[in-house]
Amino acid sequence: MQSRSRKEADKATYEYLQFLLQYKSPSVYASGGASSILLKDGITRAPIVRFGTAKRAAELKFFVENLANFDTLSVIFNRCSRFACSTGDVMGMNMVSKAIIKEEVVRKVLKTTVPTLVELNMLKNLTGSAIAGAFGGFNAHASNIISAVFIATGQDPAQNIESSHYITMMEVVNEGKDLHISVTMPSIEVGTVGGGTQLASQSACLNLLGVKGANKEAPGPNPRLLASIVDGAVLAVSYQSCKVALNSQEQSNSYGFAIVLFTRGCH
Repeated sequence: MQSRSRKEADKATYEYLQFLLQYKSPSVYASGGASSILLKDGITRAPIVRFGTAKRAAELKFFVENLANFDTLSVIFNRCSRFACSTGDVMGMNMVSKAIIKEEVVRKVLKTTVPTLVELNMLKNLTGSAIAGAFGGFNAHASNIISAVFIATGQDPAQNIESSHYITMMEVVNEGKDLHISVTMPSIEVGTVGGGTQLASQSACLNLLGVKGANKEAPGPNPRLLASIVDGAVLAVSYQSCKVALNSQEQSNSYGFAIVLFTRGCH
């Protein structure tokens, strides 16, 4: 029974990835592709300080909040500690991906307009997420694609939680004609060595992407490229998901109703 469920899950993951590649990526490709920028390669870890009483712990808090004291402690800590580390070919990334989608592509491929997508992103991904109390999830729920890629490439699926904390931004550019979309992923965690990356199927996927194993010349390039690939896929899914939402909302008129609620207020 477990084996059958696993096979069904693997099949669903494969079909979802195939759907993304065949259906969701062409509009990004037609506009010249997306560019991804790695802002920082590393991962942080914080120290734990233990006190006998809560009062003593609070005293340290107040002490550290003084900027002069904080600077003094920083110098001492940095002499013997690395709480922000370079992770080489293992996990730790900060990514930004962006693309400009031509007005013609938005109209023909997505069957909508640039201003409509920008407005939907503001109402759904930004305002809607804030009202819902989202923590780091101002996006179109791209944890689906992140989970799919993580499973396919042997990443730790549990890291999908922090890796899915990202923000999607859309704006009109080029004299109001084209759509500029960007996704910022401050804590995407991927690696190309160890763990599930050594499994046959996952290793084959990494090899297909050209990021298998460790780089022989210097540590880091392979997971950085993998992070860029994930970031680009998330970007493609983000605005495509908005398009899908628009299509369904046009049929049910829920999009127009949402605009009324946000512009006139709901009492």
